[in-house]
Amino acid sequence: MHFDPDTSIPSPDFDSILFVPDMACEFTVKMGMNAMKKDLGGERSDRYSMYVVNDEVRKMFIEEPGKLEVSDAETMKEYLDGLEE
Repeated sequence: MHFDPDTSIPSPDFDSILFVPDMACEFTVKMGMNAMKKDLGGERSDRYSMYVVNDEVRKMFIEEPGKLEVSDAETMKEYLDGLEE
């Protein structure tokens, strides 16, 4: 599955990072990361971040339900900084 570059959002802080929305949960459902959240209007994505190179997922940070501890930008930045060493 390829993302649509017309819907990607460049990062204001990192030239090589794109934020890719999944508005219809198509990618999310295929990964099994979807959840029904009636209080938020229906099907939504569980919280995660991933590092992808040439369509290959290299690293995923998946949150426990209701948490925001590992899918944040700082965790990903630390991981990416470690790759440069």
